[in-house]
Amino acid sequence: MINFPSSPVNGQVFTAGDFSWVWDSTPGVWVLQAQVVTGPTGPTGPSGLAPATFVDIVSPYNVGMGYQAMNGTSPAGLNNVAIGHDAGKAITSGGTNVAIGLEALSLNATGTDNVAIGNLAGRGTTGTGITAIGYWAMKSNSTGGDTAIGYAAMYSNSTGTNNVAVGAYALRSNVTANRNTAIGYYALNVSIADNNTAVGALASYSITTGTQNTALGSNAGRGGTTGSNNTCLGYYATPPAGNTSNSFTLGNNSITNLRCNDTTISSLSDARDKSNIQNIPLGLDYIKALRPVMFDWNRRPKIDEDGNEIINEVFVGRKDFGFIAQELDTVQETFGYEEYTRLVHKDNPDMLEADPMKTYPILVKAVQELAAQVAELQSRVGN
Repeated sequence: MINFPSSPVNGQVFTAGDFSWVWDSTPGVWVLQAQVVTGPTGPTGPSGLAPATFVDIVSPYNVGMGYQAMNGTSPAGLNNVAIGHDAGKAITSGGTNVAIGLEALSLNATGTDNVAIGNLAGRGTTGTGITAIGYWAMKSNSTGGDTAIGYAAMYSNSTGTNNVAVGAYALRSNVTANRNTAIGYYALNVSIADNNTAVGALASYSITTGTQNTALGSNAGRGGTTGSNNTCLGYYATPPAGNTSNSFTLGNNSITNLRCNDTTISSLSDARDKSNIQNIPLGLDYIKALRPVMFDWNRRPKIDEDGNEIINEVFVGRKDFGFIAQELDTVQETFGYEEYTRLVHKDNPDMLEADPMKTYPILVKAVQELAAQVAELQSRVGN
């Protein structure tokens, strides 16, 4: 039985054994403040180290368990939970924090509403409103507003805010960039820029300074580095080159058909958004210079980022109608106006891409020229 003082004053502290209480005169009760447990007092511990002393804090407002857990807590810091060696060690006035694991949230002093679960999770955070779950998750973070779930997720983040990383090593290299979302193993692993979204294992794995990119699918966007405003949808859907910008890739290079109930794609064509409008100078002669061909696909093996040779079996021997990119390029160079026609994309000089539908306006002009010739011939016959 504990014999408390019979006439305490408000704020009076009473200690008995390993426990201490303080008298709160408003409700008229003794409030348990802490259980202090001191480690062994023998000469030395293992390897000559001095024996550890640890404090378990159990109060109406804070819970701390482990060596130096919540060691800095003052009466101003309320509703904190720290479990583990040095967990929440620096908390003073910060409140409503949860730190579980070795050095979890250990540098946070005044930040509030943080959750760090895992060894070294959220270790450097001094801000508010972070969620770090996993070993090394958000280890270096110093501000608030980020979420990292997974081994080493957002490991290097320092002052970047409003980022979300879910998956081992997701957004691992980000330091100061903001508003990124990485979901998946190694997603956005080396990205250090703003406003990127990657969903899928290794999605946008190699993006570095590129911004405003979106990748959805395992390995989607992989290979892009400094390019911006690209969208890649599907497994291994990638931009043509690392520095390509403003592109949209649907699927990988094994896709053989695109399905949609509407067979056309609309685009902005308002006269109010155009200037220097003139009739095009190209027509029938340009179309006559084109050579439509039939062929069998025989795609060269592709070397992926890991050095593996990938053979696209889907296109081996596949028959098709179309054009040759090099020939289209020769035609547009011969007739000029290449900046208008843009029939060949050369972002990746080892894999040229063709856009023959750009000849559609020229084809319309060619038909108009033929129609005029027919009308003239009919006029001559009529006379």
